[in-house]
Amino acid sequence: MVQRVSPSEDEVRNALEVLIAADFGVIVRVLQREPKLASGFFDRMRRAMDSLGDEDVLTPTRSSASGPGPTTAEIVDDLRVALGAKLVAYIARVSDARTVREWAEATRRPTSATEERLRLAHRVATLIGQSEVDAVVPTWFQGMNPHLADRSPARVLHEDPFEEAGSRVLAAASAFVGE
Repeated sequence: MVQRVSPSEDEVRNALEVLIAADFGVIVRVLQREPKLASGFFDRMRRAMDSLGDEDVLTPTRSSASGPGPTTAEIVDDLRVALGAKLVAYIARVSDARTVREWAEATRRPTSATEERLRLAHRVATLIGQSEVDAVVPTWFQGMNPHLADRSPARVLHEDPFEEAGSRVLAAASAFVGE
């Protein structure tokens, strides 16, 4: 049985100050270059986050004007940041990244079938992003996956009928994060 150790108030404060003061991606890059600094860093961060309880304080909240969930434009914009416009275009079965930009800017809307595909990709990207560093998300979408017959999740979403692809990709993501 694993015993949880509660971090001190100072540890929580210090961890949050680090996140506020610097971009998390920069922190990860520094820690990758200087492995000695990484020793215990992520354990301290996890302890600090665990002490906050179930409240998800790091996920940005959407404006109440956008309704109960994110708008299509917000979803596309999030995916563009997480995966890049070209990969989002591939998943959405469109030929260029300009269309993705137009969706993100809400100057154009995807078809309902494409929107459903984008919402699933967003759900998967969010799931993986909650347990892994940001760089893992696009890598996971592009890498061969044993749960998908050694095809990439992006390829499955692009090529297969959504009714089949959606549940298979979500199951593969859940297996990846250990749910």
